[in-house]
Amino acid sequence: MLTIVQGRNFSKVGAVISDGQATDCTGWGVRAYLRYPADGTTFVELDAAFQDAEKGVFTLDNPAPTTGYPLGRLTLLAELISPAGKSYYTLPEPVQVIKE
Repeated sequence: MLTIVQGRNFSKVGAVISDGQATDCTGWGVRAYLRYPADGTTFVELDAAFQDAEKGVFTLDNPAPTTGYPLGRLTLLAELISPAGKSYYTLPEPVQVIKE
């Protein structure tokens, strides 16, 4: 679970894995969202980029100060976009926002 401290920057590294192996994501795009778990609406789109596309490694960062992040639970969802423009989504990952 990703824990975000309200008011602090955060970063998360992820990797695209298939059958236990790194997946080559050369030419793919990545987007990521923090969403409200109750209804799935997007709270914020994160800054997302492949750092090593050949190994499927990407990073996610907050796009602005986190002081306005709501305390409690959110979910993290990543969207992988194929070179043909088709989107594939990860399963939602729980996120906890806590007070400093």
